Amino acid sequence: MLESPAPPRPPSRPRLGEGGAHACAEDLPAFDHTPSERWLDDVLRRLSLPASDWSAHCEALTALRRVARHAPHLLATPPVLRQAATVAAGLTESPRASVARNALICLNDMLLTYRQQMDPELDRVALACLKKASDASGFLSEEADRTLAALCRSASESRGLSAVLSIAADAKFSKSVKLRVKCIWCFATILPRLGPRALRGASADIDKLVRLLGPSLGDVSSEVRGVARQAAAALQAAVDSPEEFERLLSKNLATRDHAAVRRAVVASSHIDAEAPGSRRHSE
Repeated sequence: MLESPAPPRPPSRPRLGEGGAHACAEDLPAFDHTPSERWLDDVLRRLSLPASDWSAHCEALTALRRVARHAPHLLATPPVLRQAATVAAGLTESPRASVARNALICLNDMLLTYRQQMDPELDRVALACLKKASDASGFLSEEADRTLAALCRSASESRGLSAVLSIAADAKFSKSVKLRVKCIWCFATILPRLGPRALRGASADIDKLVRLLGPSLGDVSSEVRGVARQAAAALQAAVDSPEEFERLLSKNLATRDHAAVRRAVVASSHIDAEAPGSRRHSE
């Protein structure tokens, strides 16, 4: 079972404005005066400078985070929010680790501030985060996990599900075990937020999800199988009834995969029933 990413720790950090500074959002200083649109244009321009100008990138990303924290109206129009999200997502690929990390933190702050306003940008943001969470190691992977968690819990459920599904189904990425684990973890995180009505509204994506989960329960990776069991149980809990769940399985899966999902859900229910604190455990 892939655990939820831990919340960011508040270690001491360099002074704000220095390259490599990664302050927690609550530590970002407020503006003395509301920034002008011209000032914001200059921040966005600096984010588009050549990759070698990493210090300017870090400073501009920190400035963008201050905007999201203390002057969110400056990014609230769709064209400006799109420009900011696009450049931040692009900088997650920076060869400079401090820039890539700051870009991930910036995306995290934007997701938490703008929530469903970020829906149009989820395709590029989800791809940037999933690639870093799957390919990077150490602090970059952990930072990408935190931003993925913000995406799954802050953006609209249907758009988050759709964005991650499109990546999970892409043959270029699906060969990576780490990426499969991260994608299915996202499904397991998003599904509890979906009620029956929202599930019916996203029926095409739910069908795709079921077709993906069935084979994942037989994946060669035990980590993939484990998180797929978690996602299958979350899907069953989200649908209207056991009959509707059976209908979904019958419609989308071959007999072998159908049986695998049913076994996974039964196994998950047994684990929950035996967990400390459960009613059955306390009887």
